[in-house]
Amino acid sequence: MSKSNSINLFTVSVISTICACLLSSRSIVAIGYDLESATLRLVFRKGQVDDYYEVPPVIVSQFRAAPSKGRYYSNFIKGHFNRQRIQ
Repeated sequence: MSKSNSINLFTVSVISTICACLLSSRSIVAIGYDLESATLRLVFRKGQVDDYYEVPPVIVSQFRAAPSKGRYYSNFIKGHFNRQRIQ
């Protein structure tokens, strides 16, 4: 498995406390969502892990259903919610 397609053990443990799903996307490897805190966690192919805060469940549902995860992220998540880089 190439480095760009692998998820390291730290990343998996970071998202294991949140309901996580692997994605088939060119830019995003996995997403996780904690309903209680409304926190969306995204794991990117290049290794970054970002948390987005106060994300409504409907946004997460639409994101998971979107044909292009990268496009949905750019249009409806990036810049719309407070973000913290985790890794």
